[in-house]
Amino acid sequence: MSLITFLKSKKFALHLFLLVLFIALSIYLVMLLLKTYTHHGDSQAVPDFIGLSETEVQLVVKENKLRYNIIDSVFVPGALPGTIIAQHPALGYRVKQRRTIYLTISAVSPERVLVPDLVKVSLREAQSRLENAGFKLGKVQFEPSDFMNLVLDKSYNGFPIPDDTMLVKGSSIDLTVGKGLSNEVSSVPELV
Repeated sequence: MSLITFLKSKKFALHLFLLVLFIALSIYLVMLLLKTYTHHGDSQAVPDFIGLSETEVQLVVKENKLRYNIIDSVFVPGALPGTIIAQHPALGYRVKQRRTIYLTISAVSPERVLVPDLVKVSLREAQSRLENAGFKLGKVQFEPSDFMNLVLDKSYNGFPIPDDTMLVKGSSIDLTVGKGLSNEVSSVPELV
């Protein structure tokens, strides 16, 4: 039997038809299973988590068949500690079941930061180090010194700050800075 006569035979046409039918049926079943598995077309609005505590979030998440993940905690003055201050996706956004909602919670206490080394650097350098660490420059007091604009001491609320001190981020640090000898006159003792 030649190839051309085989291709024209009813047996080949039947097998070709069965193959096409099998492929079409397989594709239809896979698409139906995928639609069921992925809940295609089923969605719900994201509830409002802002202002809730973590235990309240757990109840809302369980009720709505969602998941949650706390990705950050930030200290916000005025916000109730331990409550949600941001969420992603936002309120009202449509999501499917078992979707993870990413939450930011307000920290219980403000962030504490190591006070940078400020002594024996210029006033400009000290100000830059303070700002980079998240502090504010408080009062600057000038004292006579051999060096002009050299930081001699650092203090917080009137008390000297020892090395390796942690303070609340955003605190004001006061500096004592040298103003040089300028035009001050010193008396010279008689040495004879």
